Amino acid sequence: MRIIILCVFTLFISCQSQQSESVVGLRSFFDLEEYFSEEIDRLSEVAKLEKTVTYDGKEEQKVITDFNLKEELSLFSESNINNPNWADKYQVDTIYTSGKSIGKIVHTSLEDKLSVKKISIEFLSGEVSKIEIEKESDTAIADSYQALTYTPGKGYFIKNKQAITFSAEHELSVRVNYLN
Repeated sequence: MRIIILCVFTLFISCQSQQSESVVGLRSFFDLEEYFSEEIDRLSEVAKLEKTVTYDGKEEQKVITDFNLKEELSLFSESNINNPNWADKYQVDTIYTSGKSIGKIVHTSLEDKLSVKKISIEFLSGEVSKIEIEKESDTAIADSYQALTYTPGKGYFIKNKQAITFSAEHELSVRVNYLN
């Protein structure tokens, strides 16, 4: 009798943990950290970056041969929202193509206090074709807005606007193209 009770108890626990895992799996978001880690490995053949920096209308362009892609892409991977505590803090919309494959996934913040407001991932033939991220931060000292756009295999664009109390608004943009 004890063996039967032990078997039923074990079966009950295993069924419950499987159910919990599947619910958690359904609530997860596109993992930017994992994606950019794989992207850095894939881009190991990139030899040069063409970087254009514009600050309040003044532009400077350089070709860079000594760079660290992990550092270059850190703003993207650090925007990862795949956190169990945020499972109910973002709305996820998935847009399908006429061929019933995923065309776009959009994660939208449901709370003002979260800095990552929106993540949009576009797909072409099952592969990521573009990632766009919008971030905002409002404090008593400064308000900032960041728009990040990543195009796999080509490069990225970052636009940052910042308004500091009692100071003029500043705008910084960085465009990077991968060169082989």
